[in-house]
Amino acid sequence: MRILLVTQLSKNDEGDIVYHGVEYHRMTKPHAVLERHFPEYILTATNMQEFNLDNDVKIDFVTKLVKEQDLVLFNREIPSNCIELLNEIGVPYGLDLDDYWYLPGHHELREHYDHFNIPEKTENSIRNAHFIIVTTPILAEKVQPFNNNVYVIENGIDSQDEVWQPRKVESPRMRFGFTQGSTHFEDIKTLFSSTKRALKDWEFRTKGQLVLCGFQEPKEGDIARQWRKVNVPQGIECLMTDSHSLLPNLNHVIALQNFQPFNDLNEPYRRILAKPVLEFAKVYDEFDVSVAPLKVNTFNSCKSELKMLEAGFKGCAVMVSHVKPYTLLATNKNSFDLCKNTFREIAVKLIKNPNLVKDSASQLREDVDRYDLNKLVSKRNELYKKYKK
Repeated sequence: MRILLVTQLSKNDEGDIVYHGVEYHRMTKPHAVLERHFPEYILTATNMQEFNLDNDVKIDFVTKLVKEQDLVLFNREIPSNCIELLNEIGVPYGLDLDDYWYLPGHHELREHYDHFNIPEKTENSIRNAHFIIVTTPILAEKVQPFNNNVYVIENGIDSQDEVWQPRKVESPRMRFGFTQGSTHFEDIKTLFSSTKRALKDWEFRTKGQLVLCGFQEPKEGDIARQWRKVNVPQGIECLMTDSHSLLPNLNHVIALQNFQPFNDLNEPYRRILAKPVLEFAKVYDEFDVSVAPLKVNTFNSCKSELKMLEAGFKGCAVMVSHVKPYTLLATNKNSFDLCKNTFREIAVKLIKNPNLVKDSASQLREDVDRYDLNKLVSKRNELYKKYKK
């Protein structure tokens, strides 16, 4: 069975493919696992730009490419100017959707979405697709008014992938890692007063550590750069640490302020630079508890449990807000609830009782096992066979 994956992957100046988180979790990795389990699949990937039919050469290219397929799967959007052509060719096509398409006003890409009419384009894609794949039943409810052919295939982790094997880096401190991207600024912001109180607490100051992951200056060509008003990771760091004033080591502060390397692990705050998507999982080896708060709003509720899955497969415990979508997975045994207690309260309790971290992480690993891509792959196989040409 031949499937064409139309993604939003890009290439760098050297011509190498640049992977992004959405394509990795929803397109690249799930289909690599599909090929592993079902060798009859022949998968081809192409970039969304190839489907902007602005000249005869592209029309001919897309027509020939699509005619060779049994199924076409788009990521997030189906370009409106190719829907008529797809229908003429007669090859079934689907849409994989991992987020709600209406962004809250504070979201750093809201202006970008509004400027390019992305909500309208997404709804048009949903209406025209032969089927839609989403990450959770919550997002499925948002899709159903536009298209009843909606299927839930959860986000998952490939347990056979070397990078997702736990390889914990030893540390004299209990480490609390923040891995949410810059679009989660408003969510992380809810913890700033508590992180500052933690850094003033002797127990945390001497035995705990905040670890901020993904620190980088946005690169030229980064779509968010055009719409971002500030350097979000730098803003998070300053607000977490009260502009570094709560950090005791002056050399550490000077290094952070000048963006210089500082590798002393025995400090109450540490910054980890961004890693390529294919190596991202390694950051979980640098801390013991993953911290991923969410504010209550419609957009957040339509996200997935992914941060819990990542932590679980890498042997970390998690602090999460027990709100949708985390409530699809979170229990009092497999996570620590940021709705019930503050970050500082939970962190100090865990520093004093490290076995709680071990026990919770163990339960989480057991509970996320059903999200193994090697178990979810049968869902994808059954769906594709239902819609193939």
